[in-house]
Amino acid sequence: ELATGWSGDLRVSLRSLRRSPVFSATVVLTLAIGIGGTASVLGFVHEIFRGPSPYAVPERLVLVWNTLGDDPTRMPVAAPDAALLRERSRTLAGVAFMSGTVDGGIEAGGDADHVRIATVTPDFFDVLGVTPALGGGLVGPAANGGTSPRDAADQIVLSDAIWRTLFASDPAVVGRSVRLDGRSVVVVGVLGGDFRVELPPDAGVAADADVWAVLTTALAEVRRTDGRRLDQDSDNTGAVVGRVRPGVSLEAAAREVSGIGVVLQEEIPGYALADVRLEARPMRRDATIHAAGLGRSLLTGSALLLLVASLNVAVLVAGPRGPATERVR
Repeated sequence: ELATGWSGDLRVSLRSLRRSPVFSATVVLTLAIGIGGTASVLGFVHEIFRGPSPYAVPERLVLVWNTLGDDPTRMPVAAPDAALLRERSRTLAGVAFMSGTVDGGIEAGGDADHVRIATVTPDFFDVLGVTPALGGGLVGPAANGGTSPRDAADQIVLSDAIWRTLFASDPAVVGRSVRLDGRSVVVVGVLGGDFRVELPPDAGVAADADVWAVLTTALAEVRRTDGRRLDQDSDNTGAVVGRVRPGVSLEAAAREVSGIGVVLQEEIPGYALADVRLEARPMRRDATIHAAGLGRSLLTGSALLLLVASLNVAVLVAGPRGPATERVR
């Protein structure tokens, strides 16, 4: 009596695998390469475009940039303009500024170690919706009823990587005094390991930082020494992050930001001459749109890899060297 149904097919398959171990290993390896490569690519693409964000309610965050005319190229925003945006916007619950990163040195009881230092407004982590894993965030001169500018300048927050490498993951680092570029500062917090600043690579603002310090000069007072208000090659510009108020659409916030840019053109003749505009873009999409083409290419390549692996297995099974099958009695 012949075995029928799936149980018979399974017995035939297992018997064939036992009789042809080299063939079986080749099939399994081929499928493993195809499936494993595809899964890895899918995971990578998901992490970039759909992975968890380190921010609270990330869909409410926007990046604000300068553009010139209809040219969509991003340019950092001048600090005084960020101050005006903060003052005049009714759709943004908060506006934070990051001036980028610079090289520096930190001394933690020994020789100075190289670090990248980012200078931000005190509300930077609050606007992002980020709570440090240890300690607290930065506190500005106007916060909590009167932290002095000197005290604000003395605060720093560490990245998780620097905390682990230079401070041996010591939780007692919060409240500890260290020297940053030769001056004494106090560590007030340590960020979580998943924290990152999501900026486009062509933003003109370096975002990879080891240490976060307070910009103690008010945004409205940031000027170049020669008095120029706007210079995209200077250090008075940076990345602007806004958090859209609950109940306000991102489209409405973008329209308001653009309108404030129009007013700035009326107030600053140079802006009108150069057609300098303000544009708000959803933060996650703006930070990852450059990778859209790469993502499509990777997905296409992974699909082809899986197809080739499947075809190879089909050829092996159907070819003259494939294992003979028979009905099992």
